[in-house]
Amino acid sequence: MISYNKIPEGTLISEIEEESIQKRWKERTECMKATITKQFFPNVQDWLKMKINLTPNFTAMMRGHGKTRAYFQHFKRMEQATCSCNSGDQTIDHLLYQCTLLHTLREFLRNNVLKTGNWPANKQHLTTKH
Repeated sequence: MISYNKIPEGTLISEIEEESIQKRWKERTECMKATITKQFFPNVQDWLKMKINLTPNFTAMMRGHGKTRAYFQHFKRMEQATCSCNSGDQTIDHLLYQCTLLHTLREFLRNNVLKTGNWPANKQHLTTKH
């Protein structure tokens, strides 16, 4: 039989909060709308362990709500989703892996990733390691 009076109150509260967070994360990421978020954070444990500064821009990007032309086109605020580089639609993937206008920044990221892994790295690896 479990004796709950021997477990510190803080531990119980922490366990209950973590279980609640995990349940809400599972509910939110099971819907189709969370496709991009799941690519960055497949499970809540990774997100909870991270020591990352979640800026509004990063949060918008990892939710797929960034100020991309594809996002604006989806809501009929732009006629075309074509990136300024003219080499594809301006999506999160395009900006991370293909946009010629971001080549210099991508090369810096790519060189850092190649020290510990392979390029192109998936979004989870980019978020948790870089």
